[in-house]
Amino acid sequence: SDGYGKSNVAWYGERGIIAGGESKNFISYITISTTGNASDFGDLLKDLSAMGACSDGSRVVFAGGMSFLTSTYAYNGIQYITAATTGNATSFGTLSYGQYFGVAGFSDGTRGVFAGGRPRPGYTNFTDSIGYITIASTGNSTDFGNLLSASSNDFWSDMGACSNGTRGVFGGAGVYASSNVMQYLTIASTGNATDFGDLTLARGQLGGANGGDRAVFAGGYWEVSTGNPQKIIDYVSIPTAGNATSFGNLASLQYTCSGTSDNS
Repeated sequence: SDGYGKSNVAWYGERGIIAGGESKNFISYITISTTGNASDFGDLLKDLSAMGACSDGSRVVFAGGMSFLTSTYAYNGIQYITAATTGNATSFGTLSYGQYFGVAGFSDGTRGVFAGGRPRPGYTNFTDSIGYITIASTGNSTDFGNLLSASSNDFWSDMGACSNGTRGVFGGAGVYASSNVMQYLTIASTGNATDFGDLTLARGQLGGANGGDRAVFAGGYWEVSTGNPQKIIDYVSIPTAGNATSFGNLASLQYTCSGTSDNS
Protein backbone atom coordinates (compact mmCIF):
# COMPACT_ATOMS: atom_id res chain seq x y z
CA SER A 1 0.00 0.00 0.00
CA ASP A 2 1.16 3.56 -0.66
CA GLY A 3 -0.70 4.93 2.35
CA TYR A 4 -3.11 7.05 0.31
CA GLY A 5 -4.42 4.71 -2.38
CA LYS A 6 -7.99 4.05 -1.22
CA SER A 7 -10.02 4.34 -4.42
CA ASN A 8 -12.25 1.76 -5.96
CA VAL A 9 -15.92 1.10 -6.37
CA ALA A 10 -18.53 -1.51 -7.24
CA TRP A 11 -20.19 -1.19 -10.63
CA TYR A 12 -22.92 -3.71 -9.67
CA GLY A 13 -22.16 -5.68 -12.78
CA GLU A 14 -19.32 -7.90 -13.90
CA ARG A 15 -16.82 -5.08 -14.11
CA GLY A 16 -14.90 -3.71 -11.11
CA ILE A 17 -13.18 -0.34 -11.38
CA ILE A 18 -9.96 0.58 -9.54
CA ALA A 19 -8.59 4.13 -9.77
CA GLY A 20 -5.75 6.29 -8.51
CA GLY A 21 -3.00 5.78 -5.97
CA GLU A 22 -0.19 7.95 -4.70
CA SER A 23 0.95 10.14 -7.62
CA LYS A 24 -1.03 7.99 -10.08
CA ASN A 25 -3.83 8.84 -12.50
CA PHE A 26 -4.43 5.28 -13.72
CA ILE A 27 -7.87 3.68 -14.00
CA SER A 28 -7.97 -0.11 -14.30
CA TYR A 29 -10.74 -2.69 -14.48
CA ILE A 30 -11.33 -6.35 -13.71
CA THR A 31 -14.05 -8.88 -14.38
CA ILE A 32 -15.21 -9.73 -10.88
CA SER A 33 -16.45 -13.27 -11.58
CA THR A 34 -13.08 -14.37 -12.99
CA THR A 35 -9.49 -14.20 -11.80
CA GLY A 36 -6.61 -12.49 -13.55
CA ASN A 37 -4.71 -9.24 -13.86
CA ALA A 38 -6.37 -5.83 -14.18
CA SER A 39 -6.58 -4.14 -17.59
CA ASP A 40 -6.05 -0.47 -18.46
CA PHE A 41 -9.25 1.60 -18.60
CA GLY A 42 -7.96 5.17 -19.02
CA ASP A 43 -6.80 8.09 -16.87
CA LEU A 44 -8.19 10.33 -14.15
CA LEU A 45 -8.13 14.11 -14.69
CA LYS A 46 -4.98 14.30 -12.55
CA ASP A 47 -2.83 12.17 -10.26
CA LEU A 48 -5.06 11.45 -7.26
CA SER A 49 -5.47 9.10 -4.34
CA ALA A 50 -7.93 8.61 -1.46
CA MET A 51 -11.02 9.55 -3.49
CA GLY A 52 -14.62 8.73 -2.68
CA ALA A 53 -16.51 6.78 -5.33
CA CYS A 54 -20.03 5.66 -6.23
CA SER A 55 -22.00 4.33 -9.20
CA ASP A 56 -25.53 4.17 -10.61
CA GLY A 57 -24.77 0.96 -12.50
CA SER A 58 -23.67 2.82 -15.62
CA ARG A 59 -21.67 5.86 -14.58
CA VAL A 60 -18.90 5.75 -11.94
CA VAL A 61 -18.17 9.01 -10.11
CA PHE A 62 -15.01 9.89 -8.13
CA ALA A 63 -14.93 12.82 -5.68
CA GLY A 64 -12.13 14.64 -3.90
CA GLY A 65 -8.73 13.07 -3.44
CA MET A 66 -5.15 14.06 -2.78
CA SER A 67 -2.65 15.24 -5.37
CA PHE A 68 0.99 16.14 -4.84
CA LEU A 69 0.65 18.32 -7.95
CA THR A 70 -1.44 20.99 -6.16
CA SER A 71 -0.24 23.38 -3.47
CA THR A 72 -3.18 22.49 -1.22
CA TYR A 73 -2.69 18.70 -1.66
CA ALA A 74 -6.43 18.11 -1.30
CA TYR A 75 -8.72 18.31 -4.34
CA ASN A 76 -12.41 19.19 -4.58
CA GLY A 77 -13.07 18.04 -8.14
CA ILE A 78 -15.69 15.44 -9.08
CA GLN A 79 -15.14 13.35 -12.22
CA TYR A 80 -16.82 10.41 -13.91
CA ILE A 81 -16.45 7.55 -16.36
CA THR A 82 -18.90 5.26 -18.12
CA ALA A 83 -18.12 1.82 -16.70
CA ALA A 84 -18.91 -0.17 -19.85
CA THR A 85 -16.70 1.97 -22.11
CA THR A 86 -12.99 2.45 -21.57
CA GLY A 87 -11.60 5.95 -21.72
CA ASN A 88 -10.45 8.91 -19.65
CA ALA A 89 -12.47 10.57 -16.90
CA THR A 90 -14.62 13.66 -17.57
CA SER A 91 -15.24 16.57 -15.20
CA PHE A 92 -18.54 16.34 -13.26
CA GLY A 93 -18.38 19.35 -10.91
CA THR A 94 -16.91 20.14 -7.50
CA LEU A 95 -17.24 18.80 -3.99
CA SER A 96 -18.88 21.91 -2.62
CA TYR A 97 -18.07 21.25 1.04
CA GLY A 98 -14.36 21.76 0.37
CA GLN A 99 -11.06 20.26 -0.72
CA TYR A 100 -10.58 16.93 1.03
CA PHE A 101 -9.11 13.48 0.59
CA GLY A 102 -9.94 10.29 2.46
CA VAL A 103 -13.54 10.84 1.30
CA ALA A 104 -16.05 7.97 1.53
CA GLY A 105 -18.85 7.37 -0.98
CA PHE A 106 -21.86 5.20 -1.84
CA SER A 107 -25.12 5.43 -3.80
CA ASP A 108 -28.71 4.21 -4.04
CA GLY A 109 -28.44 3.85 -7.81
CA THR A 110 -29.64 7.42 -8.43
CA ARG A 111 -28.08 9.64 -5.80
CA GLY A 112 -24.41 9.54 -4.84
CA VAL A 113 -23.32 10.52 -1.33
CA PHE A 114 -19.83 11.65 -0.26
CA ALA A 115 -18.69 12.31 3.30
CA GLY A 116 -15.73 13.20 5.47
CA GLY A 117 -12.12 13.79 4.59
CA ARG A 118 -9.04 15.76 5.60
CA PRO A 119 -7.42 18.78 3.96
CA ARG A 120 -3.77 17.70 3.83
CA PRO A 121 -1.31 15.22 5.37
CA GLY A 122 -0.61 15.87 9.04
CA TYR A 123 -3.72 17.99 9.60
CA THR A 124 -6.30 16.91 12.17
CA ASN A 125 -9.10 19.35 11.23
CA PHE A 126 -11.13 16.74 9.38
CA THR A 127 -14.64 17.49 8.13
CA ASP A 128 -17.96 16.01 9.24
CA SER A 129 -19.75 17.25 6.10
CA ILE A 130 -21.94 15.06 3.87
CA GLY A 131 -22.79 16.05 0.30
CA TYR A 132 -24.82 14.46 -2.48
CA ILE A 133 -25.14 14.48 -6.26
CA THR A 134 -27.49 13.06 -8.88
CA ILE A 135 -25.21 10.63 -10.69
CA ALA A 136 -26.90 10.75 -14.10
CA SER A 137 -26.44 14.52 -14.34
CA THR A 138 -23.42 16.74 -13.71
CA GLY A 139 -22.90 19.57 -11.24
CA ASN A 140 -21.58 20.44 -7.81
CA SER A 141 -22.52 18.47 -4.71
CA THR A 142 -25.32 19.72 -2.43
CA ASP A 143 -25.33 19.68 1.38
CA PHE A 144 -26.88 16.51 2.82
CA GLY A 145 -26.14 16.91 6.56
CA ASN A 146 -23.38 15.95 8.96
CA LEU A 147 -21.68 12.90 10.35
CA LEU A 148 -21.94 12.10 14.07
CA SER A 149 -20.18 14.45 16.48
CA ALA A 150 -16.74 13.08 17.32
CA SER A 151 -15.83 12.76 20.99
CA SER A 152 -12.47 14.53 20.57
CA ASN A 153 -10.97 15.60 17.25
CA ASP A 154 -13.23 15.43 14.24
CA PHE A 155 -11.60 12.35 12.75
CA TRP A 156 -14.12 11.55 10.03
CA SER A 157 -11.67 10.57 7.33
CA ASP A 158 -10.73 7.31 5.62
CA MET A 159 -13.99 5.54 6.46
CA GLY A 160 -15.22 2.36 4.82
CA ALA A 161 -18.59 2.73 3.08
CA CYS A 162 -21.29 0.57 1.51
CA SER A 163 -24.99 0.60 0.66
CA ASN A 164 -27.86 -1.82 -0.01
CA GLY A 165 -29.51 0.71 -2.32
CA THR A 166 -31.61 2.31 0.41
CA ARG A 167 -29.42 2.77 3.46
CA GLY A 168 -25.74 3.67 3.40
CA VAL A 169 -23.35 2.74 6.21
CA PHE A 170 -19.99 4.32 7.05
CA GLY A 171 -17.62 2.20 9.13
CA GLY A 172 -14.65 3.27 11.23
CA ALA A 173 -12.58 6.40 10.62
CA GLY A 174 -9.40 8.16 11.50
CA VAL A 175 -5.70 8.17 10.89
CA TYR A 176 -4.05 9.49 14.03
CA ALA A 177 -6.84 8.35 16.39
CA SER A 178 -9.12 5.62 15.11
CA SER A 179 -12.83 5.02 15.63
CA ASN A 180 -14.97 1.86 15.87
CA VAL A 181 -18.15 3.82 15.13
CA MET A 182 -20.51 2.81 12.34
CA GLN A 183 -23.12 5.34 11.24
CA TYR A 184 -25.86 5.30 8.64
CA LEU A 185 -28.26 7.43 6.65
CA THR A 186 -31.16 6.97 4.24
CA ILE A 187 -29.73 8.00 0.89
CA ALA A 188 -32.95 9.30 -0.72
CA SER A 189 -33.52 11.79 2.12
CA THR A 190 -31.28 14.40 3.72
CA GLY A 191 -30.22 14.85 7.33
CA ASN A 192 -27.51 13.94 9.80
CA ALA A 193 -26.08 10.44 10.19
CA THR A 194 -27.38 8.10 12.93
CA ASP A 195 -25.36 5.70 15.07
CA PHE A 196 -25.45 2.13 13.71
CA GLY A 197 -23.22 0.22 16.16
CA ASP A 198 -19.55 -0.62 16.59
CA LEU A 199 -16.92 -2.46 14.59
CA THR A 200 -15.11 -5.27 16.39
CA LEU A 201 -11.97 -3.09 16.43
CA ALA A 202 -11.45 0.67 16.03
CA ARG A 203 -9.65 1.45 12.78
CA GLY A 204 -9.46 3.78 9.80
CA GLN A 205 -8.38 3.37 6.16
CA LEU A 206 -10.53 0.25 5.87
CA GLY A 207 -12.40 -1.02 2.82
CA GLY A 208 -16.14 -1.56 2.45
CA ALA A 209 -18.17 -3.75 0.09
CA ASN A 210 -21.57 -5.41 0.15
CA GLY A 211 -23.59 -8.22 -1.35
CA GLY A 212 -27.26 -7.29 -1.03
CA ASP A 213 -28.02 -6.46 2.59
CA ARG A 214 -24.71 -7.69 4.01
CA ALA A 215 -21.93 -5.13 4.42
CA VAL A 216 -18.32 -6.15 4.90
CA PHE A 217 -15.55 -3.93 6.31
CA ALA A 218 -12.00 -5.19 5.90
CA GLY A 219 -8.49 -4.29 6.96
CA GLY A 220 -7.52 -0.84 8.15
CA TYR A 221 -5.15 0.90 10.51
CA TRP A 222 -5.67 0.81 14.26
CA GLU A 223 -3.51 3.93 14.55
CA VAL A 224 -0.98 5.16 12.02
CA SER A 225 1.45 6.50 14.64
CA THR A 226 1.81 3.04 16.22
CA GLY A 227 2.03 1.19 12.91
CA ASN A 228 -0.73 -1.37 13.36
CA PRO A 229 -2.32 -2.50 10.08
CA GLN A 230 -5.08 -5.07 10.51
CA LYS A 231 -6.43 -8.07 8.59
CA ILE A 232 -9.81 -8.19 10.33
CA ILE A 233 -13.01 -8.61 8.28
CA ASP A 234 -16.30 -7.60 9.96
CA TYR A 235 -19.86 -7.79 8.68
CA VAL A 236 -23.27 -6.31 9.48
CA SER A 237 -26.79 -6.56 8.10
CA ILE A 238 -27.46 -3.14 6.60
CA PRO A 239 -31.23 -2.95 7.38
CA THR A 240 -30.66 -3.74 11.07
CA ALA A 241 -28.53 -1.47 13.26
CA GLY A 242 -26.19 -3.28 15.64
CA ASN A 243 -22.58 -4.17 16.32
CA ALA A 244 -20.43 -5.91 13.73
CA THR A 245 -19.62 -9.63 13.79
CA SER A 246 -16.33 -11.23 12.79
CA PHE A 247 -16.34 -12.59 9.22
CA GLY A 248 -12.75 -13.84 9.04
CA ASN A 249 -9.38 -12.41 8.07
CA LEU A 250 -7.62 -11.06 5.02
CA ALA A 251 -4.65 -13.08 3.76
CA SER A 252 -2.26 -10.46 5.17
CA LEU A 253 -2.19 -7.23 7.18
CA GLN A 254 -3.66 -4.44 5.05
CA TYR A 255 -4.53 -0.77 5.35
CA THR A 256 -5.82 1.88 2.91
CA CYS A 257 -8.09 -0.92 1.71
CA SER A 258 -10.79 -0.68 -0.93
CA GLY A 259 -13.67 -2.94 -1.89
CA THR A 260 -15.64 -3.84 -4.97
CA SER A 261 -18.63 -6.13 -5.53
CA ASP A 262 -21.00 -7.48 -8.18
CA ASN A 263 -23.75 -7.30 -5.51
CA SER A 264 -23.76 -11.04 -4.93
